[in-house]
Amino acid sequence: MTREEQFSRLVMAAEPRPFWLDQPGAPPAREPLRGTAAADLVVIGGGFTGLWTALLAKESDPERSVVLVEGHRVGWAASGRNGGFCDASLTHGTANGRKRFPAEFATLQRLGAENLDAIQIAVDRHDIDCEFERTGSIAVATEEYQVDGLRAAADNGDGIFLDTAVMRTEVHSPTYLAGLWDQQGAAMVQPARLAWGLAAACERLGVRICEGTPVTGLAGDADGVTVRATSSTTTGSPETTGSCGVATTPSTTSVVASAPPTTSGRPPSPPSRRTSSPRSRSWKGSGSATAGAA
Repeated sequence: MTREEQFSRLVMAAEPRPFWLDQPGAPPAREPLRGTAAADLVVIGGGFTGLWTALLAKESDPERSVVLVEGHRVGWAASGRNGGFCDASLTHGTANGRKRFPAEFATLQRLGAENLDAIQIAVDRHDIDCEFERTGSIAVATEEYQVDGLRAAADNGDGIFLDTAVMRTEVHSPTYLAGLWDQQGAAMVQPARLAWGLAAACERLGVRICEGTPVTGLAGDADGVTVRATSSTTTGSPETTGSCGVATTPSTTSVVASAPPTTSGRPPSPPSRRTSSPRSRSWKGSGSATAGAA
């Protein structure tokens, strides 16, 4: 067998699993919903939005009953397949924020920083082992004309300017001519472990999580909202239908969807970002670097 044939066989035998999710110690699958369940709050979706919603709802009112239903596995979709870093910016960078939201920019910066701080506090409070590390990020110049822009941003208080020599001590490459280091605005994280840790924290507080329970519809009446779902086991047994009924009045009923609706218009692409290993600094390129998902 030739070397090329050996490589081809290895590639064909490989399983397409996301790196973050393909980890030893991944939690076992949770039982799907069977029959009916009543709760004050039903959260649909076990990604970051759904998990944070369930956690904060339970923390704010420990007596509130909360059920979270997930069609597949907690964190299996975008939440467990992203770039592995968490950025405080709500405006895709300070330059874009100042240009597009001049009146609200200071507030948006403050809220973004508070949000990242709150994530770190929650990770520590619930003892979530997700390799969360507040490394900051460096915006890099790959063209000469971009160097003055980074220097001006540093003068404006957006970070620490790194000239060519200092930048080379961070990344020994002639590609990067200068940098702007935001020391507190980003963190590295293992996203799948963050999702798993949030789910475990939810369960410790009393949230019921049902995996393998895709939601098929909602129905509301005077008694509340009913979430219709189809549950199936991983053993190939016939599918069974279950439902989560919200036993509250319509004025207090909440059903939270973790996937926001799409909009017709999208903001311009953010500055290019690079992430290296989970233990290194995150990189944001002002040149033409390959973009990574945040």
